[in-house]
Amino acid sequence: MIIVSRASLLAKAAIAFSSILFGGSSMSSPNESITVTKSADPLLLRAARGEKVERSPVWMMRQAGRHMAAYRKLVEDYPTFRQRSEIPEVALAISLQPFEKYGVDGVIMFSDILTPLPAMGIEFNIGESGKISIDPIRTPEDISSRLRRTSN
Repeated sequence: MIIVSRASLLAKAAIAFSSILFGGSSMSSPNESITVTKSADPLLLRAARGEKVERSPVWMMRQAGRHMAAYRKLVEDYPTFRQRSEIPEVALAISLQPFEKYGVDGVIMFSDILTPLPAMGIEFNIGESGKISIDPIRTPEDISSRLRRTSN
């Protein structure tokens, strides 16, 4: 597992955005001349493969779309976080909103690390403030009861 500090991520984002605003590529040093091969593959995929690219790719997490009227409208129709993250069509619509509005190179799929828990018999709720409510597992019986719920 690779752990990256928040400061490091912010610095990389700033470099990527300055590259887009002022030209050039943050993928190479300022004095280095690079040869970029155009491809039909999306910029983000080419950069992820380590290819030399014409500019740094920009992607957006779905949280960046909360300011959008389309997102707020969707929240009216799907008021719980679990609805928005567990209904594939809704999660896709949320993920694509900033992609379509801003034309970024990619988006991070709207989901949550807790999404697989119900399939393991562990129910939870996430409030709009981000507070997670989950029944604790304290005994072997708690585990057994959850396993019984998932095997039925």
